[in-house]
Amino acid sequence: MSSSNTPHRPSKSDVERAVGCPVCAWPKNVREAIFAKKRLGYHAAKHRSVSRHVVFVFLVVNGCLPSVALAWLHTAGFVASDALDELIADLKLLRDGLYRNSTTMINKITYNESIVRATLPDASFDDVDVAIQYAKAHKTTRIDDCDPLADCREARALYFYKMFPFEDLVRLLHRDESSWQRREITVGKDTPLNRSRPILSLSYLKWSARTRLTSMHAGAAFDAAQEPRTNVQPLGTEICLEVDEPPKELAHIAVGLDDVAKNDGRLWWRWLEHAVAVTARVLALHCGVEKVFCFSSGGKSPHVWLLDDFVLRQTPTERKAFVAKLADPTRQPWWAELYETILLPFYNDVLLRPCDDGGFGLRLAARNRSTAEIAALTFPAFDLAVATEAKHTHRMPFSVHDSTARVALPFTATTIPTCTADMPRVDDPQLVSKIKAPLAMLKRAISALGPVSSTSIDEVDELATATWSVERREKKRRRDEEAGAGAPAPSNKALFRGRCRGVEEHATLRVAPLPIDREATGELKDTLDAAVADASLTLEALPADHFFKTLVKNAQPGKWRERLAHESKKLGRLLATGVDKLAGIVKADDSGGRMSVHYPELGMDDFLKGIAAITRHKITGHRLLELDISGAHPAAAWAALLAKHGDGAAVLCPCLSLFVAD
Repeated sequence: MSSSNTPHRPSKSDVERAVGCPVCAWPKNVREAIFAKKRLGYHAAKHRSVSRHVVFVFLVVNGCLPSVALAWLHTAGFVASDALDELIADLKLLRDGLYRNSTTMINKITYNESIVRATLPDASFDDVDVAIQYAKAHKTTRIDDCDPLADCREARALYFYKMFPFEDLVRLLHRDESSWQRREITVGKDTPLNRSRPILSLSYLKWSARTRLTSMHAGAAFDAAQEPRTNVQPLGTEICLEVDEPPKELAHIAVGLDDVAKNDGRLWWRWLEHAVAVTARVLALHCGVEKVFCFSSGGKSPHVWLLDDFVLRQTPTERKAFVAKLADPTRQPWWAELYETILLPFYNDVLLRPCDDGGFGLRLAARNRSTAEIAALTFPAFDLAVATEAKHTHRMPFSVHDSTARVALPFTATTIPTCTADMPRVDDPQLVSKIKAPLAMLKRAISALGPVSSTSIDEVDELATATWSVERREKKRRRDEEAGAGAPAPSNKALFRGRCRGVEEHATLRVAPLPIDREATGELKDTLDAAVADASLTLEALPADHFFKTLVKNAQPGKWRERLAHESKKLGRLLATGVDKLAGIVKADDSGGRMSVHYPELGMDDFLKGIAAITRHKITGHRLLELDISGAHPAAAWAALLAKHGDGAAVLCPCLSLFVAD
């Protein structure tokens, strides 16, 4: 299917026809999500609805071509341009048979619903590339392609070179309980452009900020070997309480905050002044929190960082339990006192007061609201994803907001912004004087924390067994070999620039070719095609060998024939290359964390993950286990170790274990 066959702006009717039933017959959660709000979020709990991933997969699995579903969600405003890559990632997993979640299948005749494992319909395979091209044409994640602050680029450069408090912010994040070098730092808009795990030096952070010139976020504090986070490991990070949405009945007070001409945000920040004061009171009197650091985002939300040592030592389970108390205040023992002395007076004296008398002008007839309704109007709701998710990142103070160009400045209860203009733009000619007092607040907050860790905040030795360290040494070894063979040695500046560029040229690692037994592969494909073409063949009459049993074991009910066809299609793609060896290139993604294997002959990543394990052995003539472990494809090497040593493989080869798991 060519891109010309995809409607430029698909309508709701186009999607309904593709799915085979009207919107009213769609699952309730999907229906409510896409029509109750304009923008779908990444995380269901944060947005109180299903995520954009759930909606997209539902549409595709139910017969809507991926390119049509993607274009409709994008052009109708349900999915932002910088989120298109997320949906393409879902689509690739569906195409390769690796998508693990279930979805709802709608019967096109009876409209009955059934929960099934999400798989890509056969008719949609050829459309995957069309959807990918659409995403590439419309995404806006690179600052070079779409810079919302292009008009103040010079001012931002000056700010990050002359005024940005790098050392102080590092000290804020550098404690015995949360060492600076273990913190993840991201630089970029929404989908971070430069994600480092972990930061190894202060100079690297400065280079990142000065060259990318965008907002900065702090993330997880990983342990030395970057092991997966468990519910019993200390998080090592502060809690970030972020209030970015007003109560539903007060939604009008946060409209137009980025446009001072329309709304200077005075009502919104007045409500936030109350919300932050309530939060600080509860934290100090009832949660044992003594060290709090507040700052604005530069947009419409305040950030409240909880910095006590016991907070840094919390495990994921303990943090969720801690934040759950703030998310459900009416059930807490301190609620009655807070309600009577703080919340109810604010509701009566401020929210119900007429607008022309300095109040919010809520309807007087609403005095009979329930306690729960008043609580929703007077107690802040926090972004639970930011507060509790171990790998979530949150904005750092003094960074520049991507959309407004305003600086995220610290504040106290007496200096909280009263309007949007209180947060100066980065190109403000008086910026130096306007950030003098906030810089002093940062220094006072650092002093209150006590001495930082004895470890240097500048450079730190790399952990030799960490995945990122092993990969870096391998790249250095190859460069040294090339230089020894007569190739001109690159300059230090070029090497540094190379480490920070894309993966294709500078961050790749070639592995041993994967042998392909073309004869065995062809015979296997013929067997599969014969089974698919035999209309009289039933599931029970399939060949009783282990291969067929394994292949159809996880197929959807009644979809075993489609499962065989999917596997055959993969083998056909392999045979079409005409090669008897696949050259694989292991590469990192843009964040430098996840790894994948790219096959130039196939033009795709992670081919082995898209076929059944038993198929992998058949197409190689059962030679996977004969490969030299030191030079094999990582997945093949790991499979061989598991086959021979079982659970002991992780102990014998911890680096390979981490590499494959990552």
